[in-house]
This record gives sequence, structure tokens and C-alpha cells, in this order.
Amino acid sequence: MEDARLDEFEIDVRELVNQPDYATPYLPAAQLVFAGASATAPSEPIVMQVVMVGFDIVVAVTIVAILATLGLPRERVALWWWNPLVFVETAHVALLDALMGALALLAVYLALAGRGPWWGSPVLLALATATRPLPVLLVPVLWWRWSWTQRITYPIALLALLVPFGASGGWELIGEPDRTGLFGSTRFFFEEVTFNGGPYRWIESALARLDLVSDPAASARTITTTLTLAVAAAVWWRARAADRRTLSALAVVPLAASVLLSSIVHPWYLLVVVDFLPGGGGTSCSGCTSRARRCCRTCTTSIR
Repeated sequence: MEDARLDEFEIDVRELVNQPDYATPYLPAAQLVFAGASATAPSEPIVMQVVMVGFDIVVAVTIVAILATLGLPRERVALWWWNPLVFVETAHVALLDALMGALALLAVYLALAGRGPWWGSPVLLALATATRPLPVLLVPVLWWRWSWTQRITYPIALLALLVPFGASGGWELIGEPDRTGLFGSTRFFFEEVTFNGGPYRWIESALARLDLVSDPAASARTITTTLTLAVAAAVWWRARAADRRTLSALAVVPLAASVLLSSIVHPWYLLVVVDFLPGGGGTSCSGCTSRARRCCRTCTTSIR
């Protein structure tokens, strides 16, 4: 924020920024939305609130579409509509998690329903990941629904979004995080900042109390990151032979594990978990078998 190149955008609210020496931790997809909102009405917070409410509407419509695809009651969308996080963190605070959630849900919906262009699901998930990295944990869920072309398209699309920004502003992927470049601030918060952590904090305290390692915080991060990746790997393995209802339920698992094990936990981190809760369950009747991939008319169990 203190960069001289931003002087032409000088506005009163710039003085209220609490960390002016940090590069933005927001990734390219988020920055593109910022640019669009700024071009519409510079320095008007209501614009971002309206934009994020718009993405909330996309989330609601997509949840209903997923429920219809899975043969689940559409009334389950109320689990999402009635959650106060949706109103407080999106309509009021205008957090970008609404954008991330909308893109991630659309990616999952297209994969589960088998609709849209072949590139739709991986490109949308790449856009979601280029908002905040968390949606990368949905790759293990979608891996077996995607073709090899789609599996390759996802990293290519993600790199296409990241490279122009990294090439111009620097990457800051290695070395001591100095809060500059594309990932400098993100790495700083991940490696140096702790807030409201649960299991992470317990592990760090235990390591410090037992004096087992020289840097309990770094070791605790390594442990919780390893646990998150282990959950993602288990989900990938379980998704291999899963039907669509099971895949939808599995989508919640790595996202929730990441939030649970994070060293920084804010209430809005749960928004993307809430997005996937309505489609996270459902049972089959005895007449349906996952091996046959068939469905009886009475229970409308989804066909893979």
C-alpha cells in the first residue's frame, strides 16, 4: 500500500489500512474482481458488498442445482441461507470467500452433473484457487470424475492466472517471507502468525512443554500441514469408487480439516465449509447398488 506506484489511486480510506507495508495476500482472481469493482465506483464499499451478495446468489442457485442432481431435498439449501456467517461476512463485510465459494461450488457441480464444456470444471476450480489456495483441496475429490485432459487443464489454467502477476511483482516462494510479491504476505501469515488455532495450538504447546524441538511453532505447522495432506490423500482414495452423493459429502472433509488444523482461524474461514454442507449427505435404499451404478425411481439415488 505504501508503494509509490499506488499514489495515483490515493483516497481517504487508504490512510486506514492497518498494514500498509504488506503486499496484498489476495491472489489474481480476487484482484481482478477488485479491479472491476474499482472501475465501477472507486472507493465505494457498497459496490463490493453488492458484488459479494451477487456471488452469494450464485452459491444459493448452485447448491439447489447440486441437490437436484443428487436427488436430495432442495429445502436443504436452508442450512446455508439461515447461517449467520453468510450475512455477516458477505453482505456486511464483503469478504471474497463468497467469490471463492461460488467458483468452487460451480466446479464441483459441473463435475458431478457432467454438464458444461469439458474445461468448465477445472478452469472454475483454478479461478477459485487463484482467489484463496484452499480450493486446491477439492482436487482429490474431483480427480476421478475428471478426464486426464481436465486434470492437466487445472494446473495450466492456474499457472496462466498466476504467471502474469508473479512475473511482474515477484513470487516470493522461497527464502524468508518479506511480505512482498505474489505469495510473500500469504507465506508470512502462514509461517509467522497464529490466531485462534485449535489443534495447532495444542500441538505447539505440547512440543514447547516437552522441549522436544527447537522451534515448536514451525514443527506444529509441519505436523498440522502433514495431517491435512493425509486427510486429502484419504479422501482421494475413498473418492476412487464413490458415487456422486459420496463425492459431494467428501468435498466437505478436506476443507473442514484444513480449517480445523490451521494456525489462523477466523469465522469467515468456515464459509466455504458451510457452502458444501447442504449436499454433504444422503443415503441409498436397499434397491440401489454402487456397483451397478443404477437408481430406483423411489429414492432417486444419483448415478455416477
